[in-house]
This record gives sequence, C-alpha cells and structure tokens, in this order.
Amino acid sequence: MPKRRARRSSSSPERSESESPLPTVPVLKDVMLHWAKNGKKEAEKKRKKQLSRDVEDGPSDELREMLAQREREFKQETDIVRKREIEADVEILRGWLREKEEAAAATLRHLLLEDVLAKTEKDQPKAPTQPQRKQDKPLVQQLPVRPPVPRGEVMTLLPTEKAPPRDLPLWCVMPNLKHVEVVLEIVRHVAGSTVPAKRVCMGRRSWALLGRRLPADVEQPGYIEPDIGLASPRASRCHALVLQNWLGKLFLQDIGSTHGSFLGGKQLRPNEPCEWKPGVKAFFADNKTETFELRPRGT
Repeated sequence: MPKRRARRSSSSPERSESESPLPTVPVLKDVMLHWAKNGKKEAEKKRKKQLSRDVEDGPSDELREMLAQREREFKQETDIVRKREIEADVEILRGWLREKEEAAAATLRHLLLEDVLAKTEKDQPKAPTQPQRKQDKPLVQQLPVRPPVPRGEVMTLLPTEKAPPRDLPLWCVMPNLKHVEVVLEIVRHVAGSTVPAKRVCMGRRSWALLGRRLPADVEQPGYIEPDIGLASPRASRCHALVLQNWLGKLFLQDIGSTHGSFLGGKQLRPNEPCEWKPGVKAFFADNKTETFELRPRGT
C-alpha cells in the first residue's frame, strides 16, 4: 500500500527567508482601490472622448439635405393640398434637426463646464470660509416691478383647419412646448372700461387673424371669421395676423389693411412680420377704442 504523506506538524520549521510572504488584507485593499480608481478615470476619459466626437459630428448631413430639398419643393409647388403636405414634412424635419442641434450644444456646454471646474479646483486653493454677514445689502439695485393687470377672461385659441388669408412664412409653425421659455398672452385694454382686461393665449396655434367682425345677420361671400375681433369701426375685415414660431415668440404682420397696424407707436409695413416683444403695445386703425399689449402669463 502507498504511504500517506505525513501532515506538517505545528512544530515544523518556519518558511525560509527566500520565500515571499503572502500579502496581508490591507495591502490587497489598497491594490483593489487603486485598480478601481484607475478604471474609473479611464472610463471617464473614454466617455468624454466619445461625447466630443459626437459633438464634432453634429446633426446628420442627410437630414439637412432632405430639409433643403423639401423647402425647394415647397417653393415650386402650386397645388394647395400638396403644398400643405410638404409644409408638414418641413416642420417635422426642422424639429428633428433642432433637437439634434440642441443636444449637441448641451453636450458641448457640459464638457466645457467640467473642464473649467476641474481646472479651477486644481489651480486655486480653497479659500477659508467667512462668517455670513447679517442683512447684506444687495449688489444690484432691484428694478421696480410693473403692477399686474387685473386678470379677466382668458381665451386659448384651438388649432384650426381653415386656410389663412395670406401665405405664412416657413418659420410660422406650431410651437414645441419643451422649447417655449415664456408663455405669452395678448391683453386687450378698452378705453374708459373698468372691467378686467380680456386675454388671448395662442396655445398651439401658429397664426391668428385680427379683424372687424360682421354682424350676426349679415353674410358676405369669402368672409373669414377673425380669431380676435377688433372693435374700431375703422378696422378692416382682415386687418392683421399674429404669427408664432416654434419657440413661442409672437410676430405681428399687417396684411394690407386700410388704416394700418401700429406696434410700439410705429406703423408696420404691409406683409412684413415684426417681432412683438413683451410689454409693447399695439393698436389697429386707431388707439381711441382699444389697445393690445403682450405680457407673460400671470403678470
């Protein structure tokens, strides 16, 4: 029978000095932390490199070419139905292109901010914290806040399928609610009235017609019902258009009215849109009956 290997007794001689001792637990812990830290740094470098490459590539050239082609087709098309279909395609392509550009810009800003913060923390030593003073004076003088207009009835325009009285610009589209920074309202001031001012919100409408309404018992061929009625007897049936772009900004365009449209005290040129900024007043034909002011919602 083969002999069994004898077990080493507790009294066996210790290891020789030439044999390397096994690493202790603290040493293994330091090695693992070192590997984890270096692996995290390498992963962060790869992520930044990939994000920078994505930002440099930018939006797809094929998407730009498709958009340019559809815009050329829109200008050349004469059929109204086909023109509306092409306009819808242009709006969708512009939305995709805009989302890609904004994502690329946000990524670039994020990378630049990380680099600036890392460099600042590395170069500048930490300043000792100072106790906060009581009742510090503001460094910037606060501007007086305009008193809010008494809120009256608010009318939000709903999307419509009726055709506009004039050709709309290509940028006049339904706004993307994710990109609208400030929701604007058109406040109507009636001269000598103590009733709270009525307000009109464009909502998801890309355009709205301003004009003088016909009496209920009068019919006129080709008459287009205005979205915002004008009380002045000198106003035209189709007086002006309020246009909205994808950011929610509003523009005012006179469409060949008899007595003109005025924005900020200046008369608008016919068929030339002009941006209507918050706080600016507008009137149509005359300002004795009523005026309109653009204000952010809730003010």
